[in-house]
Amino acid sequence: MYDVVLHTNILVSYFASLGALSDFADSLVDFAYERQTQCDALNEPYYYECIQSIAKQRGSEELQLKTAMLESKGLVSRRDLSEAYRYFHLPSDGGAADDDRIYNVFQAQHTDSGVQEQERAREMLGRIGRRRGSKLLMNASQQTIETAQEAYAWLGNGLGPETDDSFVVTIFSLRVSQTQLPRQWRIHKRLRIPLPRRKSRSRTTTAC
Repeated sequence: MYDVVLHTNILVSYFASLGALSDFADSLVDFAYERQTQCDALNEPYYYECIQSIAKQRGSEELQLKTAMLESKGLVSRRDLSEAYRYFHLPSDGGAADDDRIYNVFQAQHTDSGVQEQERAREMLGRIGRRRGSKLLMNASQQTIETAQEAYAWLGNGLGPETDDSFVVTIFSLRVSQTQLPRQWRIHKRLRIPLPRRKSRSRTTTAC
């Protein structure tokens, strides 16, 4: 009973935050959302959380389509962002963790997880990446490698431009052996972009 009352109160607060009433039609809730975000753009993630929750509670096709469109534009609600940070054992606001630290935590968890949990980890990383506008995190969540920085980050072990070629090749082979076959081809293809910058024939040949 307590949970039901709490859930109802939260929904009421969501409607109130949008400047709407619980008996408003979907189109009016949509209008209220648009007005609030125009007047208070900094709190758009919270207003997105409001309309997202209302859409789910109502089972409204119109509002669910609205939230899906907002998500496709990179919007992440405060609640979903907090969940993503907590998934990686970080404070709900991310604390002082920068992109590199979050990426490293993701890599550590991702390597030791099953397929379903890996998908979950990529989803959570994608949320953080979209909210931060981080290409590193978004590419990692989509399993793409486009820059030298991302390639070295994926290889790990402190590798960089000055690392001996033979060691880079060894680590690369080890990482590929730990990766599922459908992704290997994508890794080989992507690594052709950053790795030739080392001007190393052995690197380029291995990555092709």
